[in-house]
Amino acid sequence: MEFLNNLSGFGVIQPALWAAAAIAIVILLRVSNIFRYIPNNQVGIVEKLWTTKGSIEGGFIALHGETGYEPEVLRGGLHLFFPFMYRIHKSDLVTVGQGKIAYVFARDGAPLGASQVLAANDTEDKSDFQDARRFRKWTSSGERLSKPFPN
Repeated sequence: MEFLNNLSGFGVIQPALWAAAAIAIVILLRVSNIFRYIPNNQVGIVEKLWTTKGSIEGGFIALHGETGYEPEVLRGGLHLFFPFMYRIHKSDLVTVGQGKIAYVFARDGAPLGASQVLAANDTEDKSDFQDARRFRKWTSSGERLSKPFPN
C-alpha cells in the first residue's frame, strides 16, 4: 500500500485513470455503433434491431419504423445513430456504365404473374425502383421484380 501512496505522490495514478477512462469510452462508442463511417465506394444497409413498434407483419422491408431492414441506404460519410439500436451492413456500390443494362431483383412484394417475366413500370418518370418506399407503393403491395433499366 505504501508503494501506491508513493506513486500517487509522483502523479502516476491520476493519468493512468484518465487513460483507462478514455480507452473505456472509445470501446463503448465502438461497441454501441453510435458513429459509423461508410466509404464513398460503398453503401450502408440499415437494419433496426429493436423498437417499440414491433416487427414487420408482412414483407421484408420495414416501411413504418418497425424492426427490420430500413428502405433507405446510407451513402458515403460519417453517420450518427442511437446506441445499440442499429446494425449497418456495408455493400459495394454498383454503377452501371453508359449504354449498359442492369437488372434489379427484389425480394419483397407481390410475386409476378405466371406469364410475367418482367415487372410493370407504370409510373410517369420510370424511376420508382430507385426509391424503396415508392416502389413498394406503386401497386397495392409492390411487385417482386426482375426489371431491366437502362442507364
